[in-house]
Amino acid sequence: MARLKRRATAGDTAAARDLALDLLDGVQDQQGHSVVRRNSPYAVRLLQQAAENGDSSAAAMLGYAYDVGQGTRCNASLAIKWYHRAFKQGDTLAAANLATVYRDRGNLRLSHQWHLRAMKMGDGDAAVDAGYDYLYGIGVLKNLRSARRMFHHALRST
Repeated sequence: MARLKRRATAGDTAAARDLALDLLDGVQDQQGHSVVRRNSPYAVRLLQQAAENGDSSAAAMLGYAYDVGQGTRCNASLAIKWYHRAFKQGDTLAAANLATVYRDRGNLRLSHQWHLRAMKMGDGDAAVDAGYDYLYGIGVLKNLRSARRMFHHALRST
């Protein structure tokens, strides 16, 4: 951990991201004893540093931290900002998380569009969600043929 912290302090983006992962929830041994104590606010600062240096995974994790309020206050606008950045860098999970954010905000049409984007990036779960949207007309016109196509796509992605 000390080596990881030194590397992160020296500006190593991957080390900052990895240290942040350990600090977000802490690390426990097999008996459940704390090996690394949780420090979520510091983890968020590390994620921001790594994300600003171009790490797509860090950007997606930072979006999640703002989305659920882990180590920081919930802020849907900042969550969307960081998810968008991660998506532009090719992070599939960010696209799926954007679908969830928009769904939770009541924008079902935009949620469906993000399900489709995540599906096109290879996310089989997003294909199931898109199929469900078509099956029940959630954010899109009900279309059983499209629903079937999405479900088949999901089956092929596993």
